[in-house]
Amino acid sequence: MSLHKLVLLLTVYSSLFFVQNNHLSSKTFVLRNNLSNLYEDLRLKNDEKELFKAMKDEMKRSFRHLRLDGVDSLYYLQYVVQLHNVVEVKTSKGGIVKVTQKPYATLSVQARVGSPKMDNTNFFDVSLNFFGSSDDEESFENRLIPFELDYPTLRNELWLATDVAYKQATEILAKKVSYLQNKVRKDSTPDFYLLPPIQFSLPSTSVELTTQEQTQIPFKLAQLSKRFLDFPEIINSQVNFEFIQKRMLFCNSEGREFAKSDNFCGVEVVALTQREDGMLLSNTYSNYQIAPQKYFFQQIGSNKHFLEKEIDSLATTVIKLKKAQPLEDPYSGPVMFTGQATGELFGQFFIPNLVVQRQALSDQGFDATRNIAFQNKVGGRVLNVSFSVNAISGYSKLQDSVVGSFQYDDQGIETPERIELVKNGYLVTLLNDRTLTKKFTTSNGHHRSGGTAPGVIEISHNGNKESYESLKKKMMELCKKRELPFGLVVKKIVNQNLLFTSIYRLSEGEYPIARGEAKVNAIEVYKVYPDGKEELITSPEINGITVGMFKEIIGASNMTSRYSYLASAIISPFITGGAQFLPTTLFFPETILVEELEVKPNQEEFSKPPIMSSPLLAK
Repeated sequence: MSLHKLVLLLTVYSSLFFVQNNHLSSKTFVLRNNLSNLYEDLRLKNDEKELFKAMKDEMKRSFRHLRLDGVDSLYYLQYVVQLHNVVEVKTSKGGIVKVTQKPYATLSVQARVGSPKMDNTNFFDVSLNFFGSSDDEESFENRLIPFELDYPTLRNELWLATDVAYKQATEILAKKVSYLQNKVRKDSTPDFYLLPPIQFSLPSTSVELTTQEQTQIPFKLAQLSKRFLDFPEIINSQVNFEFIQKRMLFCNSEGREFAKSDNFCGVEVVALTQREDGMLLSNTYSNYQIAPQKYFFQQIGSNKHFLEKEIDSLATTVIKLKKAQPLEDPYSGPVMFTGQATGELFGQFFIPNLVVQRQALSDQGFDATRNIAFQNKVGGRVLNVSFSVNAISGYSKLQDSVVGSFQYDDQGIETPERIELVKNGYLVTLLNDRTLTKKFTTSNGHHRSGGTAPGVIEISHNGNKESYESLKKKMMELCKKRELPFGLVVKKIVNQNLLFTSIYRLSEGEYPIARGEAKVNAIEVYKVYPDGKEELITSPEINGITVGMFKEIIGASNMTSRYSYLASAIISPFITGGAQFLPTTLFFPETILVEELEVKPNQEEFSKPPIMSSPLLAK
């Protein structure tokens, strides 16, 4: 990028910070035009054939000449170049807080030395991972490189990154060999397996925004955020937008070469308030799509737009939560989950166990694996027998409309249209990439951003399907038998992505976080009385959510819901170098009934609320 463009970019962004949507002056229109020009100037334009030639040429050179005396040579090398274009907008209370357009490129190199039977992978070197160099000039995972690439520039970056990757690979293999010399190795599963060559290039699916759309989005988002001014009891709020376009170029020494694209965008809304006793309460809304045109930003302001309705509903619920009473005593009994809460329940506690994981060796006994409840459960029951689970990421009809869908995974393996994971409650198989274990020896096309992860999951209920009201009646019958005065319906659970990227920051670290693997913060929970009346209570904590609980689901609704969200990476990004959160979509029965769970009032200690009331309350 030229210095002129950089100065222009900084000028526009700093000016936008002070622009309010309700004061559109002539300067604002100049800013709109400048922003439009920047969008056009910063589009990524690269010759992919030239870049692939650079990767192949440098790979051949590395295999011929990259070696150290007395140590193993390369037997596998992999290059991944990713070209990103990210647009991020943050707004609050009618004002634009931040506008960022960030085109950038990264390079990741994987070097394997030794042999497929035993190489430098599947070994966690604690000292290297915790205390190794993070200098950008020496990095080879997600290494920032120029986004305007040509043959010589990429060759140079590949040379530097490959050198470091090879040196580290030989160092790790030496430590692994030394470690195994003093151990009796029970698992002799190979570390890797080789595949035949393949070449393909999926067409770029870059979403072209019109000039009007490009300049309109920040101001329309600010207009949405202004609606929170009508709810002065809400102390902090944000309406954010992110649009990510990514192009991946993959090349390895097996002769596998491919290029593919991925688009993702989302609107996230967060609101925060505080009770007189200091308890912090939040509410969130998120909506994720493939293309920003799905939001119809140009229609905002008509009071009929779906985002305006969602914000009004969210804000109204926050105010009700502030006035609601907390749960007096811990509750143990039947609990219903509906809508977003059902999706989060499956997404946080069940789905992460459906991937293959291999515990890495470590000379310090370090174990980075998690969500491993189903690794040895194939053939065993993991759900109520009326439930089945399928991975449907590869369905062609989903490609242009559902986030998390993909035709090929990030290792160039075609994803089947349907993979039966659970049939009538019993585990059939797990999702896998090229990870090798005793029981799983092939990939089914689910490598995403460094590790195995689901994309689109369909949870179906084949038993007696009931309405929301009939499930509520069933719950109250159980409560009556146990002499419980009320049951509980959970309608919203805290999403982990929104918790750590928005809520926690807005609350300056004060928001209570449920500590423990079997716990989660609930946002919207209702007491249900024998007459069917529902009464909102302040956000409690749900305990005892284990994978075994899903076998005890005793009812499901006749309605199907779709929930797209940013799921936490199952295999730690600290290990894989991949993304922390991945776009995922679930299809599931809208409402389920669990026979017994424990729900506790929040017992956190909070800072006192502001001494003075909000000045907006005086209006």
